[in-house]
Amino acid sequence: MRKILISTLAVSTLASASIASAATFTTTGTIEKLNMLANTVQLSDGDSFKLPSDTDLSGVSAGQKVQINWSSQTPSWFTDHVNNKDVAQFDANSISVAQ
Repeated sequence: MRKILISTLAVSTLASASIASAATFTTTGTIEKLNMLANTVQLSDGDSFKLPSDTDLSGVSAGQKVQINWSSQTPSWFTDHVNNKDVAQFDANSISVAQ
């Protein structure tokens, strides 16, 4: 009985972690930097996002307020040589103009 209880607890814990990692987040901010070739957007608060390669960024521009949807909580890191600091870049799912 004890083995069954421990196994059940382990499975439910793993299921909870999977559900949490599938969550989608939304960030709203003003575009500071936009790289249409790399499909990256950096917001004025320093957050940086890489969008899928098929994302059309022609409808957004620097200084514009946008909403970015993302689900990965594991960023890749790069060095911003202009500001001499490391920046976390998250994989984003979509971008839209904020209202």
